[in-house]
Amino acid sequence: MAVHLRYTRNVFTIPDEVVPGNSTDKQPVRFHLAPAEGPDVARLRSVITATAGVMHGDWSPEVQRAVTAAFSHGAPGFVDTVERIEGLTIPAALALRARLIEKLPTAIRPGTGVPVEDPEAPIAVTSGRAFAAIAGFELVLSTRVAQEILRLTNETGIDPRFFASPSGSPAAETPAATPTAVTAAPTAPEGLATAASPDPTAPPPDGTTPLAPSS
Repeated sequence: MAVHLRYTRNVFTIPDEVVPGNSTDKQPVRFHLAPAEGPDVARLRSVITATAGVMHGDWSPEVQRAVTAAFSHGAPGFVDTVERIEGLTIPAALALRARLIEKLPTAIRPGTGVPVEDPEAPIAVTSGRAFAAIAGFELVLSTRVAQEILRLTNETGIDPRFFASPSGSPAAETPAATPTAVTAAPTAPEGLATAASPDPTAPPPDGTTPLAPSS
């Protein structure tokens, strides 16, 4: 039987609770997403866990270690699952820190004609690799994108309908076991003989051993 596997992809418009007014913007922030594979599933789950650890719960040493590890190893999960990004820019200073650019761009200072560094210049983030580099700075956005990728991942797989019985040949249902009323046998009091044991014989008063009955 031939099986056609699914590969669910989606263009995800970031909801307004994450980016206010995004749904009605002329250039909304949108992520072109693909499902996660193998280790990326664990990486993206760790991003969600890390964000929850930062925002909620007791900041114990155990939580701190788990969150640190999650941020260290989770961000690469966006590299292959985010195919393209529209409408997202970051300040040049952040892009420099994330090593997305090699140096700050310059702008002409008004009235002087002198070029100066512009740390606020917008730098477009357009790929999963670039987003992975800044994921730790945008916790809420990273978590929401990770959740959507995992949703796509759950939708991708073998359709269970491929395993249905052929038309006209329904699979035989396993008959349910017929309940049987069973009365439990009463437990014999401690020290008394059971039905499977011989009746006890009292020893004679003189302490002698009784003779076995002749056959």
